[in-house]
Amino acid sequence: LHKLTGHGLLQNLVVNMVGEFGGVVAGGRRYDAIGLLIERGEFPDTYPVPVQVVADDAVTAASLTENFQREAMHPADEFDAFLVLVDQSWTIDTIADAFGVTPLVVERRLKLRAAAPALLEDYRAGLLTTDQLIALCGTDNHERQIAVWSRVREFESHYIKTPAELRKAVLDTEVDAAKDPRVAFIGGIDAYEKAGGKVRRDLFATDGEGVILEDSALLESLVSDRLKEID
Repeated sequence: LHKLTGHGLLQNLVVNMVGEFGGVVAGGRRYDAIGLLIERGEFPDTYPVPVQVVADDAVTAASLTENFQREAMHPADEFDAFLVLVDQSWTIDTIADAFGVTPLVVERRLKLRAAAPALLEDYRAGLLTTDQLIALCGTDNHERQIAVWSRVREFESHYIKTPAELRKAVLDTEVDAAKDPRVAFIGGIDAYEKAGGKVRRDLFATDGEGVILEDSALLESLVSDRLKEID
């Protein structure tokens, strides 16, 4: 009853109108508390309760926000929540505004939600840390993610399961542009892309703007060509 005082309800109930009736979508515990106080005779049954009415497309967000504030949820539940909103046509910016986070945070959580289902199961079970999951999501290839994790999952040694080692393993056929001097040597990412190389954004780079080169063989070929030019 901490949000109920002698002055009444301190935080509105959130309702969605269906015809003439409103269904409570956030504030269920406060609603139950009011009912209890009425039963005790501490509130009149005609007590006016302030409510905030939300549209149909805001029901999910209101309910999720209430849950986030009320109790510590598993991060995977937050990933699921953001995906639900995306499926309901919410934009990244709108989700970020609704939950008080940056668009990059939303993008990163959706990226983790897109990990192989087997990894998410281990994550929920506490067998995989957030940092390890981030490392394995260095690639979008589910088969690669699972292959790398399966290879080290049962080992007791923590060294081979560090985020750095996992990231290195999933990117063994790809290149982190910010860490490989060969990229600058061939003329940068633009030169690689002009040669037909594909890249993807690395959401977990420090600034969220890192780049992964997906074709290490092409990079090797460009390096060879560049060396020939110098000779």
